[in-house]
Amino acid sequence: MMAIIGFSIGLLGYLLYTFIDTLAHMRYTAIRSALDLRDRSSAGAIVLSVLLTVIITSCLVLASSSAVVYVAPEAAASGVPEVMAYLNGCLMRRVFNIRTLFVKFTSCVLAVASGLPVGPEGPMIHLGAILGAGISQGESTTIGCAFPIFPSLRNSKDKRDFITAGVAAGVAVAFGTPIGGLLFAFEEIASFWQRSLGWQIFFSCMCATFALNMFQSAEYAVDNGHFGLFAKSGVIFQVSETGIANHALALLPAVLIGLECGLASVWFCRISQWMAGIRKRYVSPRGKLAVMLEPVVLGAAFVALMVFLPVMWECKPVPHLDVSGKGRNETFTNLELYICDPSGDEGAADTYNEMASLALNTGEDTVKQLLNRNANQVFGYFSMVVFLGVYFVGAACANGMAISSGLFVPMLVIGSLIGRITGLVILDVFMGREGQFAPDSPWAWVNPGVFALIGAGAFMGGVTRLTIALVVIIMEMSSEVHFVLPIMTAIMTAKWLPGNLEHPS
Repeated sequence: MMAIIGFSIGLLGYLLYTFIDTLAHMRYTAIRSALDLRDRSSAGAIVLSVLLTVIITSCLVLASSSAVVYVAPEAAASGVPEVMAYLNGCLMRRVFNIRTLFVKFTSCVLAVASGLPVGPEGPMIHLGAILGAGISQGESTTIGCAFPIFPSLRNSKDKRDFITAGVAAGVAVAFGTPIGGLLFAFEEIASFWQRSLGWQIFFSCMCATFALNMFQSAEYAVDNGHFGLFAKSGVIFQVSETGIANHALALLPAVLIGLECGLASVWFCRISQWMAGIRKRYVSPRGKLAVMLEPVVLGAAFVALMVFLPVMWECKPVPHLDVSGKGRNETFTNLELYICDPSGDEGAADTYNEMASLALNTGEDTVKQLLNRNANQVFGYFSMVVFLGVYFVGAACANGMAISSGLFVPMLVIGSLIGRITGLVILDVFMGREGQFAPDSPWAWVNPGVFALIGAGAFMGGVTRLTIALVVIIMEMSSEVHFVLPIMTAIMTAKWLPGNLEHPS
């Protein structure tokens, strides 16, 4: 049964991310096509791109919120609190039924692809829990059917165990971290634990990760052959082929980043609570129509600002680096042209817009840009600070809207920004803005990309108050085992500060 649940969650996760990537690619292609209709730097092209972005985003968010409001309100937000409440003895109606499953999936795809500062990881955890509950019980009260399989498992204890396994497998698929999924269930979800349940959940996470990798391998084989090659799987945020040696002094900036992310997490939660109060006081009393339109209005305002902001930044040359010891040149990818000239040598662009590279990429691509260690001048202070402020407020306000979405990717983006800004300041003190230590230098760890990784874990730890599972998730996502001590230090600091400033969560 654990294997069936794991394979099913792996398939569902593959479909979820495939649909999200396809819709997001279509959205970004439409924006770029609008710019190509006129001179990219002309006012008409910019206005057209803003209008087209607002229209596409509004349609996607409207479809996402209407499905939640009118079909399955239980599918709203991430669904993780509801799963935790059920496992702790609360009766949560319709949280695990098949209608919630379909609405959760559809709403999540539309919301994440729309360009809102949200992520699919939270809903993936809820979807895993729904599959764990439904497959193990072999019946559905929604459609009124029951299959004569595994009748001995239709009891409260086994159902809770399979839901816990579904949550762990959902984390494993969402982040590509099977061990992190097991620890997440142990630290945050499970209300009951025993040794046998531990290895069963571990087996389910293994099956879910294997299924996801196999489906990705099949997709890769369609264009490149070699079915069974896990070319698209593994580490999600691996940005360096060679490791950078750790240093004892790295603990000092790790504490600083932990304090910064801890304080930022306090204000993030306060803004989210403030927005929840506004919804309860002014939006919910006005009926379902107002609840449905709130995400549309906020989403349209956010993406319009994201498309308009890059106009304030001039085009910069694309950094081309001679990577020491590699014998090749390294050029940044996913840098956004926007209003810059697309022509260049051998068809490649020679310029890029740094704000557009942050604002007009998906959340995962933005994190990869911030974790990059090869050129410190790619993003300046002003662009990162402005983007951090807008994205921070947007993500906090998006939390709790009537759409199926999570906050794990936004938390990674915000933490990476805080860490990279801090890393730039520290590097300026050592070498100046244009300087960079060689990869074999004992001071190579003084790198904004390294501090961005530490900040990503620290901010997530400050908001979620996770520790053990979060450290393992960050290491599995980035393959940076040698930086485990600074990551642990930053996460513990970021957890300690909000715990003393706010009530424990």
